[in-house]
Amino acid sequence: MADLNELLFKIESTDATIWREAIDKLREDGTDQARRILMQIITTSSDLGKKYYAKKILGEIPQADNAKSNLKSETKSQQKKETEDERIARYLKSDNHEVQIKTIMHIAKYKLSQHLKALQELAARELHPFVRATIVKGLAYLGKEKCVNNIIPFLKDEDNRVRANAIEALELTGASGITEHILPLLSDTDNRVKINALKVIEKIDREKVINVVRSMLAREEEYYVTSALFLIESLNIVEVKEQLINIKNHSNKEISEKVKKLLNLKTEENSKVNIEEKIDDIIELSGKISKVIIDRGFIFKSDSQNVFGVLLNDVDKLSPEQYINITGKVIKQDGYNLIVPDKISRK
Repeated sequence: MADLNELLFKIESTDATIWREAIDKLREDGTDQARRILMQIITTSSDLGKKYYAKKILGEIPQADNAKSNLKSETKSQQKKETEDERIARYLKSDNHEVQIKTIMHIAKYKLSQHLKALQELAARELHPFVRATIVKGLAYLGKEKCVNNIIPFLKDEDNRVRANAIEALELTGASGITEHILPLLSDTDNRVKINALKVIEKIDREKVINVVRSMLAREEEYYVTSALFLIESLNIVEVKEQLINIKNHSNKEISEKVKKLLNLKTEENSKVNIEEKIDDIIELSGKISKVIIDRGFIFKSDSQNVFGVLLNDVDKLSPEQYINITGKVIKQDGYNLIVPDKISRK
């Protein structure tokens, strides 16, 4: 297989072109290790597109006989002798970690609460890291607050994927007092773990998150910077504009473009007019005509990115993409923001 660390780094990218290429390489490799990585993406990724693509690719890789699901390999007579609950209990004890993972996902999906105790007992055993990463979230979905004490030990797991999932699991329980257990992971050596911790802590202490993001933006390692940009976008952190300006000409073109995009978005958000506050007021705007509607008016998009319908009978001299200044009264009708113009100046 290609360099594993590089491949895993690409899989974590938010750029679909990059992570698709990495997942395609797993299909080319076709080894048990490649299948395990695909299974991990399916069970732990928060990106639905990435999960779907990994599932598709996994289905294209031929399975070895010893890795096939017990569900498919059983004879009909065996299935008749066991109840569904008995089969599930047997699968949880399987030596095949893929069978265990699929069983845990099945239990969580259908909220089979009768198996909660079995999951709690399984969580205390020595498990494959992929199983640990799956069971920790399964406990949260099934047991909520009842399973907080089962989940907390996984925050110190040796596998970073398990620690990251444990943070998400604690949040899923909805239990109070979980932040004291998550706070130490703000200094975790793995960025994915740190990001998950930041997302939870941000809801309690936003200033702490902002300070961590600022320090990540100042790092030389591109992975830290990329992770910080992901946080800025996903958590809508607008307080780091100065730090973004400092790295807008970053040597990494992908990072530079992302920074400039974030800066442009923030500029547009800050300049956008709050229309609800302008209803029944006289307003003056500049912008472009998007569409002309004969005998009715036109659609106008202002420089501040607001869109209006302009009521006007005489539109003969107007055309799409024409830049104009418009002054008029803002009204709201049937949910639409409209302008009754007093004056239109064509440029």
